[in-house]
Amino acid sequence: MKEKLACCKNFYVRQPFIHGFRSTTLTVRNEGEERLEYRSKNGDLVQVVLNGGTKSGGVPVPEEVFGSRRDPRSLLDKASLVYSWLEKNTAT
Repeated sequence: MKEKLACCKNFYVRQPFIHGFRSTTLTVRNEGEERLEYRSKNGDLVQVVLNGGTKSGGVPVPEEVFGSRRDPRSLLDKASLVYSWLEKNTAT
């Protein structure tokens, strides 16, 4: 029972992020030696920027990489992956 409760709580905490991920623009930055920015819009990765390049200096992501936009499971998987990465790599 405790495992089910923990799973439900985890799902509930992620919902605001998942909603924002699929309906807004999100920029995730990796501040390592090579600073990378991953820009997504409405759940699709649209641009990757290396070392703080300007918006026009980023690398556009090909349409084929988006995957199936109509499959809500794909969007949920992408949102969960980004959420988990942020959770592990964000200082508290």
